[in-house]
Formats: sequence, structure tokens, C-alpha cells
Amino acid sequence: MPSIWNDRPVGQKFVIYWLPVLLYLGAIFWLSSQPRLPGARYFELHDKITHFLAYFFLTGFVWRAFAHAGGLFRGHPSLWTFLLVITYGASDEFHQRFVPYRMADVKDWAADCLGAALMLAVICIGRQVRR
Repeated sequence: MPSIWNDRPVGQKFVIYWLPVLLYLGAIFWLSSQPRLPGARYFELHDKITHFLAYFFLTGFVWRAFAHAGGLFRGHPSLWTFLLVITYGASDEFHQRFVPYRMADVKDWAADCLGAALMLAVICIGRQVRR
């Protein structure tokens, strides 16, 4: 990583790496709080693909933040990323149990986990290719 990123003040690192993560998590929480989401379902697996893609991209943001974090997180960004993302996915499904007209679905959480796993695989393969 170029030293310009490592020499930034903590506040700038937060804005660059963690603020996008927090905004994305907030968007997921807000959408999960809606009794009904706008838009039609185009086919049977539309919901699962939406979950997969949402957590696929969330994983990219979280991995980027952990990869630039110091201390404990520096050595294992993929592990910390996966743990955070799947835990957030589970908590999001639990949260939906309390939203009218919504329900918790283990299949949605499985789609979240698959999205996270695939993004991490893409990141790991990409890093291997670049070496």
C-alpha cells in the first residue's frame, strides 16, 4: 500500500474507509425497517439475488476498511470481514422479525453469507493474480 494512505490522520482514514461501511450498513438497516419495499418482484429468486448482491458489495467495503485498519485487524482482514458481515446479516434478519409484514428467513441469511464468501474469494484470487 502506498505510504500516502498510511500517513493520513485517523479522521481521514475513518472518512475514507469506515464511513462508506457505516452508510451502507445504515441503508440496509433502513430498508429492512420498511414494512414493504418498493418495486415488483420479477421472478422467484429476486429477493435472494438482492440479498446476495447487497452483501457481496458490503463485503468489499468492509474488507477495504479492515485491510487499512491497524492493530488486531491488520493481519486477517478476510476473517474479520466475514465475521462482521455474516453477523450483521443475522442481526438484520432478527431485526426483520419485529417489522410489520416482514419476516426473518434463514434463506435470506444464507444468500447474505454466499455473497460475502464470493466477494472474499474474488478478493483473494485478485490478490494472488496481482502477485
